[in-house]
Formats: sequence, C-alpha cells, structure tokens
Amino acid sequence: MICRERSPVRHRPAADLVGFRSERPTTAIGVAQAQGSADGSPEMVAVVQAALEPAYGDWAMFEAWLPENAQGLVEIQAADGAATSAAGTPTP
Repeated sequence: MICRERSPVRHRPAADLVGFRSERPTTAIGVAQAQGSADGSPEMVAVVQAALEPAYGDWAMFEAWLPENAQGLVEIQAADGAATSAAGTPTP
C-alpha cells in the first residue's frame, strides 16, 4: 500500500511485499467485478478490504489508502488490457 505521510510504520519483510504485489489484490478486484461491483465503488472497496484485511489490515494506512489503491489497480489492469489488445493479443 502507498503511504505518503510520516507515521509509525511497521516495516514488512520483503516476502510480504512480494505476496501483496502478486495476485491477491488483483484477484480481489476480479472477484468484486464478477459480483457486479462498479470499479472504484464502495462495494468494490468492501470486497477488496474483506479479502486483504486478514493479511494486510495491520499495515499502516491500510484502510485509509485502500480506495485509492483499489482504483489504481483497476486503472493499471485497464491499461494493461488496452496495451495487450493494441498489440493484437487477445485480452484474457
């Protein structure tokens, strides 16, 4: 998660960041979309929070930055899909 202010931050092992950057957030976004949640909606954020909070809820600023981070992931996925389509490769 992004943290832009100085606050007591509990530093995480690199393995935690690798796990976070892998599939968990994007899977949670996909589940929310499959359930019909609009991108960036409070419903989407709630689904993503429920999926990620057990593992990452104690991270500093987790809850405060979750809506912005969820929306950022949606935008990244959309840009990746557009780039893949433009290259002539089918979008999954």
